[in-house]
Parts: sequence; C-alpha cells; structure tokens
Amino acid sequence: MMTPTIFSRSRALEQGKIVALSVLSVILLAYATLGQAYGASTSEPAQTISLTPNEGIPGTDLTVAGKGFKPLSNIELVWTGVKGEFKVKEEKFQGRVFTPDNQVLKSVTADNSGVFTANIQAPRDHGGLHNVEAKVVGENIKAVGSFKILPTFEITPLKGKSNTKITITGHGLPNGEFTSTWTVLYDNVLVGYGTGITTKGDVIMEIWGSGEPGVHRIEIIQGFTGTPYLNPQQSRNQNPIFRFDFTVEGDGVPDILKNPASYAVTGIALASVAAVVQVSSNGKQEKIKRGRILKASTAIAIILSLLGAAFTLLPISAEAQDKDIQIPQVTLPTSKGVSAVPQPSSSKTGPILSVTPEKGVVGSVAEITGKGFQPNTKVDLLWFRMVGDRTVTRGWSEKSIPVGSVVTTPEGTLTSSFTIPYDLGGPPHRVSAVTGKQTLANATYTIERNAVMTPTRGPPGTLVKLEITGIGWTEYDNIVTLNYDNAHLGYACGFQSQGNVTIYFRATGNPGTHKVDLYPAIYDGPYGGIAAPYRLTLLSINDHPTPFPVLHFEFTVTEGKDNLAYNPSLYSLLGFSTSVLAVGMTLVGNGKTVRRHAPD
Repeated sequence: MMTPTIFSRSRALEQGKIVALSVLSVILLAYATLGQAYGASTSEPAQTISLTPNEGIPGTDLTVAGKGFKPLSNIELVWTGVKGEFKVKEEKFQGRVFTPDNQVLKSVTADNSGVFTANIQAPRDHGGLHNVEAKVVGENIKAVGSFKILPTFEITPLKGKSNTKITITGHGLPNGEFTSTWTVLYDNVLVGYGTGITTKGDVIMEIWGSGEPGVHRIEIIQGFTGTPYLNPQQSRNQNPIFRFDFTVEGDGVPDILKNPASYAVTGIALASVAAVVQVSSNGKQEKIKRGRILKASTAIAIILSLLGAAFTLLPISAEAQDKDIQIPQVTLPTSKGVSAVPQPSSSKTGPILSVTPEKGVVGSVAEITGKGFQPNTKVDLLWFRMVGDRTVTRGWSEKSIPVGSVVTTPEGTLTSSFTIPYDLGGPPHRVSAVTGKQTLANATYTIERNAVMTPTRGPPGTLVKLEITGIGWTEYDNIVTLNYDNAHLGYACGFQSQGNVTIYFRATGNPGTHKVDLYPAIYDGPYGGIAAPYRLTLLSINDHPTPFPVLHFEFTVTEGKDNLAYNPSLYSLLGFSTSVLAVGMTLVGNGKTVRRHAPD
C-alpha cells in the first residue's frame, strides 16, 4: 500500500524541478531581450572595409571606406601580393614558385566614430584577386576587402612602313597555372608567347609590322601551353582576347615604278622615238631643227635607264638550292653520369686563377692569369665541358680538354691565352690549373650566343643557312627558336653538337626585306597541371631563368632568277645603251640646221 504513495511524491518532485527550470529560462530570456533593447550588450561592432571600384587595371584609383574601428586608432592598408621566380636545379627547369610580397599602401587614422576613408592606387602586380587588409597598428585587429586586377595590353605604333618594330606592353598578367601565359598572333599566325612571372605581371614583347600595305590584325590570347586558347568565353577564367589593327603604309610609289624593268622599258621607248625622228629625215632635202625634242627625250631616257640600273641589283645565286645538305655528325659519349653545373672554386689563401674577359663568343681569345703558385712549376690549363645528350639513354658527363700549359715565374705567377673552343653556352665553364691530378685553382668563362646567316639576299626559294654557336645544355637554354616574318617556324637543339647549331630554311615572300629572328625558349620542365609552354618562341625575353638577347637578321628577296635573261638589270642596260646611241645621233646634228640631198 505504501508504494503508490512513494511513487506519487517522486513524480511531484520531478514536476517541481521542471517548472522551476522553465521559470528560470523565461527570466533569463527576458533579461537578455531587455539588455539588447537598452544597449546592455558588451560586444563591439565588427570592423569592415569596402573598396570602390572592386576591379580594374594596375594604377586604378581606389577609395577604401572603413568602419567599426576603435576611435582614433592607427590603421595600415596592406596590399597582399606575391613575388614570382623560376626554379632551377642544376640542369633542370622546375617551374615557377611564388612567395608572399605584401606592401603597405597607406597609413590612416580612424575618427572619433571609428570610421575612415582613404584614397589609394592599385599597385603594379599580377592579375587576379588581391586582398587589401586594414590592420590596426599594434593589435591583432584587421578587416579585409578585395580588388581584382584585370590584364591590359597596348601596342605602339599603330601604323608604319613594312618591318616597323611594334612594341607590345602588358600589365596585370595573372600568375595562375592556366592564366599566366599569353600568346601573340599576327594575321592568324602564331608569333610566340609572353609571361610576367618575375616582372610582377608586366610584359614587353616586340614583333614586326610585316606584309603588304593595308590593315593587319594582331591578337593577344591566353594560352597556358604556349598556343592560343580560342574559346575563353567558355572558360572559368574568361580572360578577354585583345585585338589590335596595325596599318602597313605604302611608300607612295606606283606599283609599276617599283619594278626596275619599267625604267628600262621607258628608256628604250623614248630612245626609240628619238631614233625614229632621226631616221624619218633620211632621203629628204629639208631643214630639221631637232635640238629641243631630241635633247629632252634623250636626257629623260638616260635618267630613267640609270635609275633602272641603280635600283636593280643582281641577285646572289642560290647555288645551294639543289644540293644535298650535309649535317656534321657528333659522336656521343657512353657515360651515363649526371654532373652539376661547373662552379669556380678558388682558395683565398692558395693560388688564384682568373680569365679575362669573363665571357665572349666562340673563337674569341681569352687571357688566363694566376698568382700564388709554386715558383718555376709547370701548370696545365684545362677547359671543362658537358658532353652528351638528353634524348638517349647514354646521358652526359663532364669532360676536360687541355687549352695550354705554362711554367710559373720565380714569383709564382702565370700568364697564358687560348681561343674559346666550339662548346656549349649557358652555365659558366670551369677553367682549372692542375699539376698531375691535383687541381690548384679554378676560374670560369661563359660562352655567349652568336650567329651568322648566309646568304642575306636572293630570289624566292633561296636556301638560307643559319650557323649558331653558344647554345647551352640545360633544359632552359639548350634550344633556340626561329621566326620568319613573325611566324614561328620551330626550334633547334644544340646539346649533342656542343652548342653548334645549323638551321636551313627557304626564303619566301614578295620582293623586299624579310625579318629572321632567333629567340630564347625553354626545352622542357614539369607537367601535370603546371603551365608548359615548351619549345615555343618566348617573346618576353626578360622573363626567363637566364635571359638571352634576340638575334635579328634581315633577308632581301630579290626579283628575277639567276639568269641574265630573266634579270631586269639587263633591260636597264639595254635601255641605257639605246639612249647613248640616241645621244650620239643627236650630237652629230649638234642642234643645227642640216641640209641633206637626195641621190641624183
């Protein structure tokens, strides 16, 4: 009988606890509500900033508005950016790396209400989204806004004669894997590409205004592989295609007068008129006053014929056109070792070796000097080189060749000279002073690129040879690319031939000057999501692991063939000869009245 009573009391206690808790919750909720209504909350408002506008090109004027800061607090406006570099390790090109590179754009002070307004400019930096942080000095308080840098390009000039140099300047190029490489087309032909990795998104590229007089189209298109990506509107990046028109201006000379043969034809025609006038008087007994007409026509004939001869040059024979091209073969080593780039090593307390100058082209002469050696001792001088090939399994290794020997003076000095051998460019070569197997001192010498083109003029189809020396052996300097009139033809490698490269191509195009350019390029590197514009013309030559200059040449396409029967010069000479004949006939009369008698 007691159990039900005990159960009911326990239940009553539990119900009482529930009611008490409910009442307490209602009281706390009411207190919180009243506290919010009467400003009883102790939390501070969050700091915020806004940027107007929120996108634009480098140099855009921005207004930064902030609120919610402590009254009179000192605030720094910090732009968050990155610094780009090319990563290389020994002979390997390992891509691009970026490290933080932030900068304080301005310092401001909040007013009594914790509000501030500041005007800044978007700095020169890579394209894409950048944070602008408003940081309270001395405290871990900041607000963050964002600004998107848009890429921009311009060209100058917009018109000029054929072969005018066109400079393409770009700012705000992004640094993303798929957005950092921008390609250039001229009249729908690929010229090359440019990047702004190490130049904060800036790029300078140079091409030529080529082609017939009229409007020519230049297009700059994003393309992470070094070739244009033609449908950016369907890409998540959606960078625009930049289009420009360049006008090739004519020279103001009628087309017929551009042909030297026309001068000769005109000269022949005028000389013939003079001859006809002269012959027409034969067999007649009359006075002929031929002075003005004959002298004027003869003078014009001579002038035009001389112009024809002056403007028409005999084209150089393209004698190599039909010959077999013999490319020298190089015997590859059997070693498989991989050697690091040679580095100098000289002890400050021991012998010291130096080479003067420190760089130059193949075939030049350098002087070796040293001091601190043992007196009256024979020293051998060695030149170290990389020998091999990365396209086969035999690999490459470091070898040495002797470049001289010398006996040191009683004071322990030495002097010698040697001719720079045909060898690889790129990283410096080690020059060592040795005795037996002991290396006493090291110095370095860098081979620079050089090239010679032959011939430099001839008719269409002329076989042209480019001989290049000083090509390197690493992945970032062992090739060179060839452009002809802004068109990328291809690349050539110089490792297995010790930096000596020979390229053959045919001259094409209309009569006149045509541009031939040798550009730096990158042979190979990382793949798999990393931008890989390999073996293509690099137009932004300053954005390269080891910048090389562009080697420029000009080839003149002449008219006619290598046969005088097809050479307009011949007609100019004929016109001149005919004109001289007319002069002789005119001088006989000497401009006087002459009486001729008919035969009896």
